[in-house]
Amino acid sequence: MKSIGRPTKIKQQLPMIGPLQGIRVIDFGQHIAGPLAAVLLARQGAQVIHVDAPGGSPLEPPINAMLQAGKSNVTLDLKAASDLRLAQQLILSADVVIENFRPGAMDRLGIGAHAMTERSSRLVYCSIPGFPFDDPRAKVPAFEGVVAAAAGLLRPVGDDMGVATYAYRQITVASTFAAAYAAISIAAGLLAKERDGLGQIIEVPLLDVMREVAVEPTTNPSEAYPQTAAERGCATLWGQIGMSGGGSYRCADGRFIKFWPRNPKFMDWLLTAAGESGWDRLGLLDLTLLRRNPGHRRELRRRLGELFASRSAAAWEAVGMAAGIPLAMHRTTEEWLRTEQARAIGATSHITVPELGSVATLGQIIHMSSDDDAREQRPCRHLERGELVRLLRPSRRAPGPAPRHATSKPPLDGIVVIDTTQVLAGPTAGRILSDFGARVIKINSPLDVTPAFHLRVNRGKQSVLLDIFKSEGRRILHRLVRHADVFIENFARGVADRSGFGHAHLSRSHPSLIYCSISAYGHRGPWANARGYESTAQAVSGLDPTPSSGGNEITAPLYLTDLGCGLLAAFAITLALFARRSTGTGQHVQTSLAQAATLHSCIRMARRAPCTTGDRAGAHSPAVYRPFRCADECIFLVAFRRQLEKLGEVVGEEDLQALDAPELERSLARRLGTLPARTWIEKLQAAGFAAHRLESMANVLADPAAIGRGAVVSVDYRHGAVTTVAPAPRFSRTPLCNIRLPKAYGGDTRAVLAEFGRTAAETAVPPDVAAEMPLIGKIVERCTARPRARPDLISRCGLPDDAAGAVAETR
Repeated sequence: MKSIGRPTKIKQQLPMIGPLQGIRVIDFGQHIAGPLAAVLLARQGAQVIHVDAPGGSPLEPPINAMLQAGKSNVTLDLKAASDLRLAQQLILSADVVIENFRPGAMDRLGIGAHAMTERSSRLVYCSIPGFPFDDPRAKVPAFEGVVAAAAGLLRPVGDDMGVATYAYRQITVASTFAAAYAAISIAAGLLAKERDGLGQIIEVPLLDVMREVAVEPTTNPSEAYPQTAAERGCATLWGQIGMSGGGSYRCADGRFIKFWPRNPKFMDWLLTAAGESGWDRLGLLDLTLLRRNPGHRRELRRRLGELFASRSAAAWEAVGMAAGIPLAMHRTTEEWLRTEQARAIGATSHITVPELGSVATLGQIIHMSSDDDAREQRPCRHLERGELVRLLRPSRRAPGPAPRHATSKPPLDGIVVIDTTQVLAGPTAGRILSDFGARVIKINSPLDVTPAFHLRVNRGKQSVLLDIFKSEGRRILHRLVRHADVFIENFARGVADRSGFGHAHLSRSHPSLIYCSISAYGHRGPWANARGYESTAQAVSGLDPTPSSGGNEITAPLYLTDLGCGLLAAFAITLALFARRSTGTGQHVQTSLAQAATLHSCIRMARRAPCTTGDRAGAHSPAVYRPFRCADECIFLVAFRRQLEKLGEVVGEEDLQALDAPELERSLARRLGTLPARTWIEKLQAAGFAAHRLESMANVLADPAAIGRGAVVSVDYRHGAVTTVAPAPRFSRTPLCNIRLPKAYGGDTRAVLAEFGRTAAETAVPPDVAAEMPLIGKIVERCTARPRARPDLISRCGLPDDAAGAVAETR
């Protein structure tokens, strides 16, 4: 494709390295989501100018310093005519604008998305509101807890006061996910602008982001996405992992270790490393017996408890690292950042800020081979008014007419991706690229008959069964890669290189290839070879509270590190594609579950004192921030101390501002328990308070507003309609792809191989794949939750009696 409208290069205040060098971003963001999205762009070389209000940021100074690192800032009063004109000039000089006010706020000032993109057709204008502009709740203040309640991610749990509490810790999940998604969307918008010279308006609502990361496609919305381990049940993959000994165990030193034997071989490796034997003779390694017999499950966990209690948590972690077993010691965020591994991957950086001293900032959460990982961040530099005026002269560009070749194709149209990843993080990256218009060919092994999350992470992809560890499969893979732009893998370190499809092998013959590697803890450092999963990454990084702290075993009904890592990988790939249009060469990009965990922890990381559950330190923090039980349902309520007098008027309680925190919550709980939730929500929202009912997932998927604007969709599938959610970002000019659920596992094998094959031998499905495809299709169709195909499932799948041997051969 011909490159048109290359980014305008501008003089930087400091030498900058990165794919976004020369891109100017104006950041109007407040609180977390908007500024964090701008930080992610600044880390990749963009020149970011943050616009502060005269009163400054409402955030705690260390957090604000972290969110402004690497930027310049200017203070403008947007209600003053002269400052508003300067803001308009800044926008017209920019490539990108970011704001996260409630819908309509920027429009009322005359610098909204439609007004400014009409004046500058090349502008990419990204809004990150809490609720979408066309949602009835658009004016509701979108605090994290409010968004979580609206997205169906909070559930009532009784405490000693008889009111509802969280099911997860107060980490900024919605804001960090939305910031990452906004960064991907901006990079994709810049890529689309490179194609045809036009910018556009992008909206990334926190509510839609949380819906997308939470909802599993379902044929029964009333039973969508269970929120506890018990509700998930023993029939699910995660339930079986629990039955096979997965969980947290106290060690000899009182610390806890997280063990996650997703593959049965990990249990075998653990027992071998520990010198244990005979467990198989007792039936403790047989999933069928464990599924049917609670006594076996209790005995397995008892024995594992005794085993882990024999050594310290650090000793067990070392055993796991050496043997390739997913074992990780529970740490706090502060402990994680002090590890040699966190330092090796540059998980954090530090800046020196007057009056604060050293402040931790977000480090390299993605690594690009064209980038300098070692470059240091600088604190935010204030621009005086005269310096800002000089920066804007002369004008960087004239708006000009819209190009005649403008297209409405998705941003990544024409990009071909080979996705060889498994489980959730890597496939999520491929799914996002597919949503953005790329053609994604998903490679799965015929030996894997348990495609976890198939409908969720493989939507829009073509599913191909190919054993790339055999010579014939590897030869076909190389043929596919020859036609590809992107290759994604998440094998254990060294596996791809030894098998002939590592970065060095593929880039030698295909120098323009973007090669993405995803790992558990990062591509270098002492843990580079270690295996890990969602559970262990949460434990090692401090996202998962230890059982001794009273925390829930499941911190949230979300896969925080898996999905976060998928977003980061998609961001890195999109940046690399953007850079390739200038350089013509590909590169190796990398990220990990641990780096995604660090992103989620960045607010606590910036604080110099540890942040615990419920910590709301800071003068600008709410006085009330929690769920309450009403007469029938629960609501989530946020109120600041300056609002307590008004809150008292709404709920009919005097002198709330004179109460301390426990008395205030008890008083509100007593009053709110007298009327139904709907009544209180109407009263509180009418008075301007941030309040929302704790929605069930069934209500979320039946929301008329979401259905009306296409955020929740029903798609015809093989066995009936499937309810799911659309991609969260909305692009005004190059809309993302419509929902396309994947075919049956391996359903595109013949078509894809025929298309890319060059000889008769290559266009045929390999014999071993052809023989296994009918069997695999039937097993997957009925038993996708099973951890592996077993002969005792054959009759349930409707297969012939002699199929047991064939199943055994696929194992």
